Amino acid sequence: LIGGGYLILTKKDYEQFIVFICNEMINTQKIMLSVLEGKEIPEEMKKKSLNRIQRIEILMMIIRKEPLSIGQIHEKASQIPRPTLKSDLNHLLKTRKIKRKGMGSGVLYYK
Repeated sequence: LIGGGYLILTKKDYEQFIVFICNEMINTQKIMLSVLEGKEIPEEMKKKSLNRIQRIEILMMIIRKEPLSIGQIHEKASQIPRPTLKSDLNHLLKTRKIKRKGMGSGVLYYK
């Protein structure tokens, strides 16, 4: 950092950042395509942890097709740990991006 709080980036830094962002976007797209096609997510993609935005995008793609239980959602998005999945579903409910019907083990989530 210099005087006014600005960071000086070199062209190399900028190019590395662009490559990083592009790779992340490609990986996210591959995961979303696998989910939409109902395919198992490739192992090499499962090892990477997803950020909340990526997880939400995956969940919205899964839920938009039909109402599903948390178990069914977890089957389709097994790379998301179940406690994280519950937290993300609660976040989507609070922000009114999805709805829930039923009670207990019969709860279904839908768009």
